Amino acid sequence: MRPDHPFHQHRGAARGASRVLCSLAALMAGTSATVFGAAPAGAIVGGSAASQGEYPFMVSLRENGYAYCGGTLVAPSWVLTAAHCVSGRTASELSAVVDQAARDGSAGESLSVDRTVVDPRYDANSEDYDAALVHLTTPAYGVQSIAIDPAGSGDTAYAQAGKVATVIGYGSVDPEDVNGNGAIQYPATLQQTTVAIDSDSTCSSVFNGTSEPAAHTTLMLCAGGDGVHDACVGDSGGPLMVMDGAAGWTQVGIVSWGAGCAVRGVPGVYTRLSDQQINAFVKSTING
Repeated sequence: MRPDHPFHQHRGAARGASRVLCSLAALMAGTSATVFGAAPAGAIVGGSAASQGEYPFMVSLRENGYAYCGGTLVAPSWVLTAAHCVSGRTASELSAVVDQAARDGSAGESLSVDRTVVDPRYDANSEDYDAALVHLTTPAYGVQSIAIDPAGSGDTAYAQAGKVATVIGYGSVDPEDVNGNGAIQYPATLQQTTVAIDSDSTCSSVFNGTSEPAAHTTLMLCAGGDGVHDACVGDSGGPLMVMDGAAGWTQVGIVSWGAGCAVRGVPGVYTRLSDQQINAFVKSTING
């Protein structure tokens, strides 16, 4: 993002006509920035459609029925998402659709929300601590077999540079330049793609606090930058995850922000779940 641009560009949903500028057993190059959330309507850029039941922990967050952000089911009554997805929104107007590949349809479980909990350290200017939990009024069915495990506190093994991770979401499938210019087109079906996790030095050299907002790599990690595969507008709150053999998926990040979508040399930025304070926030909220 350019120095005169006041906001990160979130990868979350549009509200009205404007864009937002903006699992549990183990819990615990100069550009313009884009924050990732969703608007109505293919999602992840450079991806492919997921089949029904392939990611049963995936959640579509809705506001007055409008799909705008993603999340992951991490406990029977808790959905993990980005703080910028729920900050300033009224819980009674939110709902969560669990395990539904089609953006619109009836295959998933639709549940109401009674409260949201934002990490108390969340800073909307820097996007530090961009993590929140959404509490479901009624527990999701069959959660023992579908909840995803977030990476444990201080566990950096899953997010080493070069490791291939998967990101999924219902967001725009069209690329954007670093200024956020480009078409927004939402998919009919949940999308998936793979991205390589970047080193902290690469991440901080692109998002350096001068030509672009700073990415604080103790709290954030970067992935992608090949110019083809990326999260985009509407994917905010969704998971960045790695496969851990027989143990299944481990979530290492939350889709947070970036500079354009699928710009070569410009990775996406994710909330780092292995950070001790973020991890403690998630664990204490769910257990407390």
